[in-house]
Amino acid sequence: MKARKENLLSMMQKNNLNISGFAKELGVSRGTISMIIHGKRNVGGKIIGAFIKKYPKEDIKQYFF
Repeated sequence: MKARKENLLSMMQKNNLNISGFAKELGVSRGTISMIIHGKRNVGGKIIGAFIKKYPKEDIKQYFF
């Protein structure tokens, strides 16, 4: 899956998170989140699972495709 960059950045801003803070919440490295946001890495099951667990009310389709 790929990330919808603008939606993901907007959600991070809404939650007062930078890349490092968002990575920490999902249990991955800052570099991993940076590569996902910049389209250099696909989103895997671990990140999707962590995102759903952390943000259960968010529509996953708004952030990843």
